[in-house]
Order: sequence, then C-alpha cells, then structure tokens
Amino acid sequence: MEPPWFMTLQNKTGYSFDNLGEPIKNSSGTPATPLHFGGGHVNPNAAAHPGLVYDADEQDYIGYLCDDATNYTASIEAPDSVSVSVHPSVLRFKHKGETKAFQVIFRVEGDSNIDNDVFGKLIWSNGEYTVASLIAVHPSRSDILME
Repeated sequence: MEPPWFMTLQNKTGYSFDNLGEPIKNSSGTPATPLHFGGGHVNPNAAAHPGLVYDADEQDYIGYLCDDATNYTASIEAPDSVSVSVHPSVLRFKHKGETKAFQVIFRVEGDSNIDNDVFGKLIWSNGEYTVASLIAVHPSRSDILME
C-alpha cells in the first residue's frame, strides 16, 4: 500500500498518457481507465511543486503550498450522461496553510441509463498550478433494494 502523500501527489501530478503520447493501456493492450491506472504515471517535476494539496498530513505538505493569497477555480470534465457541480466553485486562500471545504454533486442526466463505468475530472486551477481529481461513476441496478 502506498503512503497517503504518494497517492495525493499522484492524483494531482500524474498523467494518463505513455511516453509516446498514447493513452495508457491495460494488460490486454486496450486503453486503460482510471480504475486501472489511478491518478496516472507520476510526473516527478510536477510532484516537486504541486501548488494545491489535499488534506493528508499538514507537516508533509506545508513547504509546497503557495506562499501568497490565491484563488483556485473549479472546472469539470463531466463523465458521459452525468452532470457535476462544485460548491463553492472558487476557493479563496488568504494565507499559507489555510484549508477549505467544497461539495461535489453528481446527477444522472434526464433518462440516461449508465451501463458502464464513466470517468471525468474535477480540476482546480489558479493559473499557475492545476490540480486534477479523477471522477469515476459506477452503474447501479435500480432493481436492487438496498437495506
């Protein structure tokens, strides 16, 4: 199992393409999904300066945070047939080490029927740093009663 800081860095500084610019493939040679590769291959240069980090262990990350006041704006690459909203859509930081909370809401669009896993991203950016979190939506069967 990877330490929590590694997974956090990987989620924000990884990429989903191989060294030829092609999508990462699974063991059968077909394009892989985030369920196969997680946050992607780690980009060590980006990992050294991630900008915004998620809550893991504050002391592990404090040296990497932005020094000045900054705003991160959310953008969404929504999974197919799913609408995604983030509240608030802008995180305003006044000082180093400050934390913020946000809520992500998912809705299946109209009469859509999701038959396979679908994927997207929640992206925070302040113009200098970009932090992407993967979104995975797994289909559920409405004929199963949950207790």
